[in-house]
This record gives sequence, structure tokens and C-alpha cells, in this order.
Amino acid sequence: MWSCGVTLYFFVFGVCPFANESLADMLDDIQSDDVQVQFPPTPLITKELRDLISQMLEKNPTERIQLHQIMQHPWVTKQGKVPMRPTSENIRVTDEECSNGITDRLHTPNTRPNNKLFRMWSDLREKPLASIARTISSDV
Repeated sequence: MWSCGVTLYFFVFGVCPFANESLADMLDDIQSDDVQVQFPPTPLITKELRDLISQMLEKNPTERIQLHQIMQHPWVTKQGKVPMRPTSENIRVTDEECSNGITDRLHTPNTRPNNKLFRMWSDLREKPLASIARTISSDV
């Protein structure tokens, strides 16, 4: 949840919440008990969004907001006017349905959109694997 809070903060403000002059200093700030999340003066955000980000960036994992609480948070639900559906009502899709839905369209011969989709699908599979391989090889 903490990384989602960092991502949301970055989407809203365009900077990392614990940015510092060096990576080592940033990590020290993150681990420090006394450093709190600072919100830039612009863009102006609602108190609900500020509250949500603050709860997501709570350093103590036992006190950090959890997914079911985020789903009910006033900023997410527009003050309860647009509640999220419970997870029990979410649509379930199997891995096979996902795979068949994409691969069936990929193998239609000589169609430009399918070739583009195939390249996108290949990139989605290969880039994470390449990143993992680089990380593993640098750790060894």
C-alpha cells in the first residue's frame, strides 16, 4: 500500500514524496521516524486526497490504511456518492480467458492491428522479464 501511496503522490505532484539530494539521503528520510510527508503548495488538493495520501504513506505498516479502507475512503467514493462495488461482486476472469482473449486476436494473419497488439503483448511479457534478469545478475 505504501508504494501505491508513493505512486499517487507522484501522479498528483510530479515529484517523489521523500525526494532528497541523493538516494542514500532519501532512504534515510524514509526510515527516519521524525520525517513526515510534506505537501507542496500547488496543485491545491482536497483535504480528502491529502488524508488518503497521508494514510497510504504511514510508515508504520500496522497503522497504514488497508485496501478495504481505501475502497471506502471519501476521496475514492466521492463522499460516498459513488461507492465501489464489493470485491465479491467483481467480475472474475480466468487466466485461460485472458490468454485466449489476447492470443486468439494475435494470430489472425495479415492484419495490422493484430500485429501491433502482438508487439505490445510481447513487450509486456519481455520487459519485466528483462528487468528481473538484470536485477538478478547485478545481485549475483
